[in-house]
Amino acid sequence: VGTLTSVDVTGAVTAGSLVAPLAFNAQTGTTYTFVLADAGKMVTFANASAQTVTVPPNSSVAFDVGTQIILQGILAGVVTLVAGAGVTINSKDAALAIDGQWAAVTLIKTATNVWSLIGALA
Repeated sequence: VGTLTSVDVTGAVTAGSLVAPLAFNAQTGTTYTFVLADAGKMVTFANASAQTVTVPPNSSVAFDVGTQIILQGILAGVVTLVAGAGVTINSKDAALAIDGQWAAVTLIKTATNVWSLIGALA
């Protein structure tokens, strides 16, 4: 009998077969660019001033298609997403700002350099 020290999961994961707590990344500055470690996390933005969040191109940060990132503004500063070079962010009415304090959105990568932004947008 040995000790399992790591596991790599490949392929599809059946719904309900994997449960883990949501990890957080708390940001307090006025600018932020997503990093690979943000995949599957909730990134919170706490600043009274406006905050700009950049979605980087696949050539800089190669998120897997299907990656989801939850974003929430927890102070009064408006959080606005911007697309990095060659990136497309699709959202209702082309809105790219989180709609106020405590509102949240989800960013989902749907293809190389293409993301969908859904949720409480302004």
